[in-house]
Parts: sequence; C-alpha cells; structure tokens
Amino acid sequence: MPQPDSYSEQDMKRYSVIQQTVVAALSSAVAAKMLGLSRRQVFRLKASVRRRGADGVRHGNHGHTPANAKPLRLKQRVVRIHRKHCFDFNFAHFTETLAEEFAISLSRETIRCWLRAKGLGPKQHHGHHRRRRRERKAQFGTMLFLDGSPHLWLGPELPMLTLILSTDDATGIPLYGRFAPQETRDACFEVLYNVFRRYGLPNSLYLDKAGQFTTTRHGGTHRFQRDDQPTSFEIAMDRLAVQLIFALTPQARGRGERINGSFQGRLVAEPRRAGINTAAAQLKTIQEVITLVVFSVFSVVYLKEQLRWNYLVGFGLIVAAVFFVFKKW
Repeated sequence: MPQPDSYSEQDMKRYSVIQQTVVAALSSAVAAKMLGLSRRQVFRLKASVRRRGADGVRHGNHGHTPANAKPLRLKQRVVRIHRKHCFDFNFAHFTETLAEEFAISLSRETIRCWLRAKGLGPKQHHGHHRRRRRERKAQFGTMLFLDGSPHLWLGPELPMLTLILSTDDATGIPLYGRFAPQETRDACFEVLYNVFRRYGLPNSLYLDKAGQFTTTRHGGTHRFQRDDQPTSFEIAMDRLAVQLIFALTPQARGRGERINGSFQGRLVAEPRRAGINTAAAQLKTIQEVITLVVFSVFSVVYLKEQLRWNYLVGFGLIVAAVFFVFKKW
C-alpha cells in the first residue's frame, strides 16, 4: 500500500482497487464501475501496477516540470516588484505595468495565481449575485451615464473628492470628468456642458435618483417645499429634448460603477507610486492623465483619426511641463 504522505487519496483508492484485480479478488468490470473508468483503462492500470508497483496508478507526467512552466526566478521577480512598487495595484493594472515598464509579458490569470498564492493582491469579493446584463446601445452617443464617485482620490491624508464622470453606454468610453468637493447640480451641469459641446446631445441620460436630478421627497420635513414641480436639472434636459432614465436599484448602474472602480484602482495608485504627495500636484496630474487618455482613445478608436505629429508634440510638451513643475530638484 502506498504511503499516505506521498500519494493522493485518489491514487490510494485506485491502487487498492487495482491491486484486488491483480490478485483476482475483483473483476475488471466491477473495478471499472468503482473507479468510474472504462474496462480498457482498468486493463492498462493493471499492467502498469504489475510493472511499476504503486507508481503505476500515477500519470506518466507526474513529477515532471510542464513544458510551458515559467521560471521560478521570474515568479520571484514578479512577486518582488508587486511588494515593492505596486502593492496597491489590481491584477489588470499590474499586468499592464509589467509589460510596459519591466518588459514582462504574462497573462492576467498567471499574475493572479502567483499573487494569490502569496496572499497578495486586492481583497476578494464573494457573494455576487448573477443578474441579466442590459444590452448596450447600438450607436455612440445614444445614451450616456452621469455619476459621481466620492473617494480618497488624493490619498488617505487628503480630503475626499468626488469624480463626476460622463461615460458613453455603447462604447464604455469616458467622455469627460471633473473633481468637485461634492456631486452638486452645478458640477453636473459643467460636465454635461463640456460633453454636449464636444460630442452633441444624446438621446437619453442614465442617472441615479440623487436630489440634484429629481425630487424624491414626499412630505416629512420638506412638506413646505413643492414636491410636484420638476427640478432645474429636469427642466434643462426637457428643453434640450434629452430623456432622463432613473435607475431603480444600485445594481442597475453596475456598468457605470465598474468604470468608476477602474479609475479608483488606477488614479490613486499611480500618483502614490510616482511620489506625488501634494494636493495640487496630484489633482493637476490626474486631470492631465484623464484628458490625454480620454481624447486619445476616442479619436483613434471611434473617430478613426490618426495622431498627427503636432498632436504628439503637444502631448509631449504637456508631459514635460508636468515633469519640470513637480520634479524635486
């Protein structure tokens, strides 16, 4: 009988059953039913056990290094980089950073398995309920999301800000965003003003039932305020012929929430890694990053425009300006 510390439970069960067939105490047909195998597989295991003993129940590749296995030194380097530089990056962000800055091309799943084995990476979320996803709109600009995301965007030592972001539903491309102390009506108007000027009017806006968008009070402490009149936001959108669609549950806005979550995972980690520790420097850098990424992706992916040399020079000058202004000399 194989030793329990060197063989799995399945191996021990297989060896016990096959050994009985070898000494003719059990038929091959019965052994096949007990192991969930075919009779041909049982015949092969019997012959292998006669030749190799208990090792005959193991697969022929047992103990061999897979041909596609990554070197142990590479795995140790990746774990070391994550612990030292990118400890607050999510798996996708860390995978992209490895490829861009360290010339290490690995799949996200490989990174996830390596880091999880060491107890690293973002906290796991359990208990998600499966819900039917709403189909995206067929055309860019048909429907837009508008949502505010309060977060410690500038780090735990600085005040909380709210990123008010407008995103296209069809493509998932962020169109415009700004930081504000709170998600106010005027801040939302400013975001929509910039979006409408650059991309035109959408057919509809997908919103939550925040107080700046619609009236949700009925009686109570606000009984002296009119409940049957539209808000100034509703009046403005009605004059622009933009339909307002209000989500009934937080889960209905999951697509917009995931976009905000992506920004929270990246825009906070990058300034920390770059050593930016002042509120003005962080805010300015984040604004420039959002502007460059949004308009570059939109121009190339959706409008099919080529980035001309003068655009690239302008982008380079912006990056150079941020470098010279905020570098510690």
